Amino acid sequence: MTEIIRTLRIASPSLFAPAREDREPSFWRRLLVAIMAGRQRKADEYLADYLQRHLDKGHDELRAAVKQRLADR
Repeated sequence: MTEIIRTLRIASPSLFAPAREDREPSFWRRLLVAIMAGRQRKADEYLADYLQRHLDKGHDELRAAVKQRLADR
């Protein structure tokens, strides 16, 4: 995913530039933001489901690492 963002920034730097105060973000910027948000949401749901299924099996180290990462947010 980060490679896609880097490629888009190189190909179209204006896509990531902040919108002027008197304008709304462009169609392409809104589309890109919506796609990235959807992918992030799916990844979060997948990870939450995976952890829900596997953390109950007594993996204390994994459970502690996940709790630590969530606390660091």
